[in-house]
Amino acid sequence: WRAYISLSMLCIPVIVQPLVDQAFQDNLPYSRFSLRFSPSDIPTLPQRLRKIAQNRSRVCALRRAAARYARALMWEPPGIAYHMLQVSLCQRALIRILRVQEATMRGERARRQSLPAWHKCALMTAKHLMKAHAADQRSTWPAIRPPPYNQKPS
Repeated sequence: WRAYISLSMLCIPVIVQPLVDQAFQDNLPYSRFSLRFSPSDIPTLPQRLRKIAQNRSRVCALRRAAARYARALMWEPPGIAYHMLQVSLCQRALIRILRVQEATMRGERARRQSLPAWHKCALMTAKHLMKAHAADQRSTWPAIRPPPYNQKPS
Protein backbone atom coordinates (compact mmCIF):
# COMPACT_ATOMS: atom_id res chain seq x y z
CA TRP A 1 0.00 0.00 0.00
CA ARG A 2 1.16 3.50 -0.72
CA ALA A 3 1.62 5.97 2.11
CA TYR A 4 -1.40 8.01 1.03
CA ILE A 5 -3.69 4.99 1.22
CA SER A 6 -2.30 4.07 4.64
CA LEU A 7 -2.78 7.60 5.92
CA SER A 8 -6.34 7.84 4.61
CA MET A 9 -7.14 4.90 6.91
CA LEU A 10 -5.04 6.37 9.75
CA CYS A 11 -2.58 3.50 9.49
CA ILE A 12 1.11 4.09 10.03
CA PRO A 13 3.02 3.74 6.75
CA VAL A 14 5.99 1.37 6.90
CA ILE A 15 8.53 2.46 4.29
CA VAL A 16 11.34 0.18 3.12
CA GLN A 17 12.54 2.21 0.14
CA PRO A 18 15.68 4.14 1.04
CA LEU A 19 16.32 5.39 -2.50
CA VAL A 20 12.72 6.31 -3.38
CA ASP A 21 11.42 9.80 -2.71
CA GLN A 22 8.02 9.83 -1.07
CA ALA A 23 5.22 12.11 -2.22
CA PHE A 24 5.89 15.71 -1.16
CA GLN A 25 8.71 14.55 1.11
CA ASP A 26 10.32 18.01 0.97
CA ASN A 27 7.18 19.48 2.53
CA LEU A 28 5.90 16.72 4.79
CA PRO A 29 7.63 15.45 7.95
CA TYR A 30 7.43 11.74 7.16
CA SER A 31 9.37 10.90 10.33
CA ARG A 32 6.39 12.10 12.38
CA PHE A 33 3.82 9.76 10.82
CA SER A 34 5.71 6.85 9.26
CA LEU A 35 8.28 4.21 10.08
CA ARG A 36 11.33 3.78 7.86
CA PHE A 37 13.45 0.69 7.62
CA SER A 38 16.30 -0.39 5.39
CA PRO A 39 16.10 -3.53 3.25
CA SER A 40 18.58 -5.18 5.63
CA ASP A 41 15.93 -4.85 8.40
CA ILE A 42 13.41 -7.02 6.53
CA PRO A 43 14.32 -10.33 8.25
CA THR A 44 13.65 -8.78 11.68
CA LEU A 45 10.80 -6.49 10.62
CA PRO A 46 8.00 -8.45 12.35
CA GLN A 47 9.83 -8.34 15.69
CA ARG A 48 10.65 -4.65 15.27
CA LEU A 49 7.02 -3.80 14.48
CA ARG A 50 5.77 -5.81 17.46
CA LYS A 51 8.17 -3.93 19.72
CA ILE A 52 6.99 -0.57 18.35
CA ALA A 53 3.35 -1.66 18.77
CA GLN A 54 3.98 -2.22 22.48
CA ASN A 55 4.99 1.43 22.87
CA ARG A 56 1.49 2.92 23.03
CA SER A 57 2.63 6.52 23.33
CA ARG A 58 4.72 6.26 20.15
CA VAL A 59 1.93 4.55 18.23
CA CYS A 60 -0.54 7.21 19.39
CA ALA A 61 1.85 10.00 18.37
CA LEU A 62 2.32 8.45 14.92
CA ARG A 63 -1.44 8.04 14.45
CA ARG A 64 -2.15 11.61 15.60
CA ALA A 65 0.39 12.84 13.07
CA ALA A 66 -1.15 10.56 10.42
CA ALA A 67 -4.52 12.18 11.08
CA ARG A 68 -2.95 15.63 10.89
CA TYR A 69 -1.14 15.09 7.56
CA ALA A 70 -3.52 12.70 5.78
CA ARG A 71 -5.26 15.52 3.87
CA ALA A 72 -1.95 16.50 2.29
CA LEU A 73 -1.91 13.23 0.33
CA MET A 74 -5.62 13.02 -0.50
CA TRP A 75 -6.76 14.11 -3.97
CA GLU A 76 -10.49 14.11 -3.29
CA PRO A 77 -12.07 16.80 -1.08
CA PRO A 78 -11.22 17.61 1.67
CA GLY A 79 -7.72 16.65 0.50
CA ILE A 80 -5.12 19.17 -0.57
CA ALA A 81 -2.76 16.98 -2.64
CA TYR A 82 -3.35 19.22 -5.67
CA HIS A 83 -2.15 22.22 -3.69
CA MET A 84 0.80 20.26 -2.32
CA LEU A 85 1.70 19.39 -5.91
CA GLN A 86 1.54 23.09 -6.80
CA VAL A 87 3.91 23.90 -3.94
CA SER A 88 6.34 21.17 -5.02
CA LEU A 89 6.32 22.24 -8.66
CA CYS A 90 6.72 25.89 -7.72
CA GLN A 91 9.67 25.01 -5.50
CA ARG A 92 11.30 23.14 -8.38
CA ALA A 93 10.71 26.09 -10.71
CA LEU A 94 12.04 28.50 -8.12
CA ILE A 95 15.19 26.42 -7.64
CA ARG A 96 15.77 26.41 -11.40
CA ILE A 97 15.21 30.15 -11.60
CA LEU A 98 17.62 30.77 -8.73
CA ARG A 99 20.29 28.58 -10.35
CA VAL A 100 19.96 30.46 -13.63
CA GLN A 101 20.13 33.81 -11.84
CA GLU A 102 23.19 32.66 -9.87
CA ALA A 103 24.95 31.55 -13.07
CA THR A 104 24.05 34.87 -14.69
CA MET A 105 25.45 36.82 -11.74
CA ARG A 106 28.73 34.90 -12.05
CA GLY A 107 28.84 35.84 -15.71
CA GLU A 108 28.44 32.29 -16.91
CA ARG A 109 26.63 31.61 -20.10
CA ALA A 110 25.75 27.97 -19.72
CA ARG A 111 23.90 26.09 -22.42
CA ARG A 112 20.12 26.53 -22.36
CA GLN A 113 20.25 28.66 -19.23
CA SER A 114 17.66 31.16 -20.38
CA LEU A 115 14.61 31.64 -18.20
CA PRO A 116 11.26 30.50 -19.56
CA ALA A 117 8.59 33.11 -20.28
CA TRP A 118 6.51 31.92 -17.32
CA HIS A 119 9.30 32.35 -14.74
CA LYS A 120 7.96 35.58 -13.21
CA CYS A 121 4.51 34.06 -12.66
CA ALA A 122 6.07 30.88 -11.23
CA LEU A 123 8.29 32.94 -8.96
CA MET A 124 5.33 34.92 -7.59
CA THR A 125 3.21 31.79 -7.15
CA ALA A 126 6.06 29.88 -5.51
CA LYS A 127 6.79 32.71 -3.10
CA HIS A 128 3.09 33.01 -2.19
CA LEU A 129 2.56 29.27 -1.70
CA MET A 130 5.83 28.76 0.17
CA LYS A 131 5.10 31.74 2.44
CA ALA A 132 1.65 30.31 3.22
CA HIS A 133 3.17 26.87 3.79
CA ALA A 134 5.88 28.24 6.10
CA ALA A 135 3.37 30.31 8.09
CA ASP A 136 1.15 27.28 8.38
CA GLN A 137 3.94 25.11 9.73
CA ARG A 138 4.19 27.57 12.62
CA SER A 139 0.45 27.49 13.33
CA THR A 140 -1.97 24.76 12.28
CA TRP A 141 -1.68 22.34 9.41
CA PRO A 142 -2.55 22.82 6.56
CA ALA A 143 -2.79 26.48 5.55
CA ILE A 144 -2.86 25.86 1.82
CA ARG A 145 -6.55 25.30 1.37
CA PRO A 146 -8.44 24.96 -1.87
CA PRO A 147 -10.48 28.00 -2.86
CA PRO A 148 -14.27 27.67 -2.80
CA TYR A 149 -15.41 25.87 -5.94
CA ASN A 150 -17.22 28.95 -7.24
CA GLN A 151 -14.17 31.18 -6.88
CA LYS A 152 -11.01 31.43 -8.96
CA PRO A 153 -7.70 30.87 -7.15
CA SER A 154 -5.82 34.07 -6.37
